[in-house]
Amino acid sequence: MSKLHFTTKHANAATIKHNWYVVDGTNQTVGRVCAKVAAVLRGKNKA
Repeated sequence: MSKLHFTTKHANAATIKHNWYVVDGTNQTVGRVCAKVAAVLRGKNKA
């Protein structure tokens, strides 16, 4: 029987990529803009 082996990836200064976002919510619903911003802050946008 084979075992699964998982490793944890640790981020260091060389592998981190910082992105800047400019949010323009003109003519958009506040809730939808907030939901998109929250997804980016949580890191859920990296599919």
